[in-house]
Amino acid sequence: MAVYVYPEQFERCVALLTQRLQTMASRGGVADEDCADLQSTLAALPPLSRDRTSVMLQGVRAQTGDPCMAFAASYVLNLAAEIWEGEPASIAALTGSLSQDSQGVR
Repeated sequence: MAVYVYPEQFERCVALLTQRLQTMASRGGVADEDCADLQSTLAALPPLSRDRTSVMLQGVRAQTGDPCMAFAASYVLNLAAEIWEGEPASIAALTGSLSQDSQGVR
């Protein structure tokens, strides 16, 4: 069964998922400035948050009654896989948010 997704609806669904991911990133210790858009948010997620993100997106894809939201969740999952497989998690992502001053990294 083919489903047509209107671009405006798709953008709205991706924006909603991005907001949810930014909230998850913030709770995971990622600085707000590292979450400027979907790609930077996905890249900044620490490993535990990446696992939670995958589970959340798989749940949305499987359980939503909105075909557009399911398609958007699949899109974000595929984008996340590309980003996470294409680059190792940064040291900051592995250790949470770090701050550095004259006394070193904290």
